[in-house]
Amino acid sequence: LEALGGWGAEGLRSFRISKMREQWGLRSLGLGLLLLSLSFIPCALSQDDDDEEVSSFSASASSDGSASLLTTTIQGMLGSDKFLAAAKKYPLRVMLDGGKKVALPRADGSFSLYHVSEGVHLLEVDAPNFIFEPIRVEVFQKGSGLKVKCFLHNENLGGRAVPYPLRLAPQGQVKV
Repeated sequence: LEALGGWGAEGLRSFRISKMREQWGLRSLGLGLLLLSLSFIPCALSQDDDDEEVSSFSASASSDGSASLLTTTIQGMLGSDKFLAAAKKYPLRVMLDGGKKVALPRADGSFSLYHVSEGVHLLEVDAPNFIFEPIRVEVFQKGSGLKVKCFLHNENLGGRAVPYPLRLAPQGQVKV
């Protein structure tokens, strides 16, 4: 216990716990530890009895320390090899709800938007000189997870369903 600088094992433990409370801003360290432990539970994509996609989810804590809603990750892929080769000179972004969440596509065109809460969202692709249809993403609770359904956000097409995980291709290219 001399190595602990006179704190003693119990004193050092209390000091670490109080520092964690300060850093995390949680009223209850127990809630923080519970949520931290939940984040290490692997949640894979699975099929429910309707043969529809149920996505992985995680719990989070709000700034006041109370448990809040479940969140999920929206995943997809942009275009074809031909599109990705043509788009290399342009910055690409996948935006949710007007840019509240933004993902930069990886080199292979895949993207992930993390911590998406339950509700109806608008997904748009910002690709200079390319036109993508906006997608309406509906995230809702089903069983113990969140379910994701996607639809074209074009009133002329009547909100046609789009397969999830998303595979988005440009509808055209703007000639400059």
